Amino acid sequence: MNDDLFDEMILLSPEQVNYNLGYKEGEKISERRNIQEGKEYGMMIGFQSFLIIGQVYSIVECLILDETLKINEGMKKGCIEIINLIDNEIKESDNDADIVQKNIDVMSKIKNKLKLIMIMFSKYDKSSSLTYEKIEKVYNKVGNGLIPSSKLNEVEEDKSNLVNGMDTDW
Repeated sequence: MNDDLFDEMILLSPEQVNYNLGYKEGEKISERRNIQEGKEYGMMIGFQSFLIIGQVYSIVECLILDETLKINEGMKKGCIEIINLIDNEIKESDNDADIVQKNIDVMSKIKNKLKLIMIMFSKYDKSSSLTYEKIEKVYNKVGNGLIPSSKLNEVEEDKSNLVNGMDTDW
């Protein structure tokens, strides 16, 4: 379509022209909203993912460094393995699917190692009230989500609490 004032399309069907202009404007508005919503969702997921990493790192670091706890060598070795996994295996990503999946797999390993350490710790130090369940409970309250699953597909498929594609568990 050219810019001629007497363009036959404008003269013959002004409704269609206005409809097309309105449609294009609506698409632009929708695209801006979707981009904003995607950024907000990405920030939330990133916060949740790295919140548990920071929480686990601090707990494990305290277990190693606190002289009064006197943890055994097996627990200390497990704690050091967790710190090494966090420092060397967890990568920052801009939604690169391979890196995200690798981080989820590493988090699954960390979660399992932490569970074992906390079971040993609760048997080793009967006076301690720190358990894996309490760590998870704090994370769920602060991060408003579950600790990342071992598979990205499981996270996508678990939509039991979604209504019209939106999470209602808040």
